[in-house]
Amino acid sequence: MASIVALGESIKKAPLIAEVLGESGPIIHLYSGVHGDEPESVEFLTGFWKRELLENVPDNITILYFPEVNPDGLEAGTRVNANGVDINRNFPSKNWEPKSVEKKNYPGKSPASEPETKAIMSAIDRFPPSAIISVHTWIPQVNFDGPAENLAKIIAAKNGYVLTEHIGYPTPGSLGAFAGYDRNIQVITLELPEHTPVSGYWERNSGALWEAIKYLEKHG
Repeated sequence: MASIVALGESIKKAPLIAEVLGESGPIIHLYSGVHGDEPESVEFLTGFWKRELLENVPDNITILYFPEVNPDGLEAGTRVNANGVDINRNFPSKNWEPKSVEKKNYPGKSPASEPETKAIMSAIDRFPPSAIISVHTWIPQVNFDGPAENLAKIIAAKNGYVLTEHIGYPTPGSLGAFAGYDRNIQVITLELPEHTPVSGYWERNSGALWEAIKYLEKHG
């Protein structure tokens, strides 16, 4: 049975809640809803959690599930949080920058200024992960940061998506920069097709996550 972990509140006081399943083995973090205009990421990960993981609890691994990282953005249908900050540019990485080319990528007044960013940082500190898989929607791909190339290959082999080390544009202050490169954690950004029904890619990607879990059970 999963336990509830409180990670704080959003700008508009929505609870930032994670669930933890398992008590042994490597720890994996699963995130979605970092960008509020990507609701399919939440639908997919919530489905995987309820229909797959809770029904088939892995034996030798611990999973932290944080499905609504940016609840205010999800409610408003915006990429950014209620302060207009892109959570995926607000992490206190070595490459954080105070300015962005586009408004949608506003990194905040300072690194880790946002409660949603702090919630992920708290989860990482309290439940140190071997790997983080953050689900987004855009151009389908398996993007990796830090020492995650082998894990990314496992996922891409199952879902058939292109494997990328660089997303195609600079991402200072991203989760991948902060956790992957600065902290040497395996970080996967799983980009699902945007504006597409989850049913159209459910099987290949739920299968890909299972392959990732099996790999991490053995290799951490």
